[in-house]
Amino acid sequence: MMASEKNIQLLRKIAALAERGVGGEKDTAQKKLAKLMQKYGVSDADLEGDEVGYHEFRYSGENERQILRQIFYQINHDREVRYIRSGRGSRSTLFFVCTEAEAVEARVKFEFYRELWKDEVGFLLKCFIQKHELFRRDPDAPIGRLDPETEFRMCQMINGMQDRTFARTIGYSGDRKI
Repeated sequence: MMASEKNIQLLRKIAALAERGVGGEKDTAQKKLAKLMQKYGVSDADLEGDEVGYHEFRYSGENERQILRQIFYQINHDREVRYIRSGRGSRSTLFFVCTEAEAVEARVKFEFYRELWKDEVGFLLKCFIQKHELFRRDPDAPIGRLDPETEFRMCQMINGMQDRTFARTIGYSGDRKI
């Protein structure tokens, strides 16, 4: 069976994971790669893709830009990182000089870490709301319960936050000065 360009692209992604993965993830990727390379008759040379060129990466906002740059620094530690910024506002593009395999790895990692970042920011916001009691106090409202691991994590994060309140910051509490 001959490998199509689509299959070679997939094999390159798996090869990148097999090279830079961690623990069981790396071992599993190596086994899967060997099996698929044999199945499609693909050699290491077919996967190399050592040709360096500009690869376009789209991001939204400063945090995503920083995540993307850090991922590329992690992947491409042997070469100088050069990039060209393009676009205005919240939607922009970075062009990295890298191989096709590095570009594929960067895209996979960026997608993963961008979603993880969104989850973490959402969790941080929930902790911030709890820390500063930014909610309506309704004694009849049902109390939601968290699983013990999430509750512990939330307590740890809340304890690490600054202990400032609006009233103390402006020097006012009700109708009397603090």
